[in-house]
Amino acid sequence: MDFEKAMYANVTLKKFETFWEHMIVKHQLGGNNWVFQTYEKRFMWATTYLRDNFFIGMMNTSLSKSVKSCLKRYIMRTSTIEGLLSKFEHILRDCKYN
Repeated sequence: MDFEKAMYANVTLKKFETFWEHMIVKHQLGGNNWVFQTYEKRFMWATTYLRDNFFIGMMNTSLSKSVKSCLKRYIMRTSTIEGLLSKFEHILRDCKYN
């Protein structure tokens, strides 16, 4: 799933931006306001932007496992990227609450 790749990619900022642009074109999401708003919040969810942050009491692997376990409740193999993106804010709220 492309959005998951964008979330967990441990790449440079430039590579992330290039990947994101290709993903938007590939899935024809260019005019989607919600996708734009999610992108604007990328520093909160993309590994590329979280890499240099300190998470007190939580190791990177723990953070990754925590996020993955939260996402598993919402994502199925048949999920589309558009379906995931439409639920993304709800998922973030649940993950933060947990």
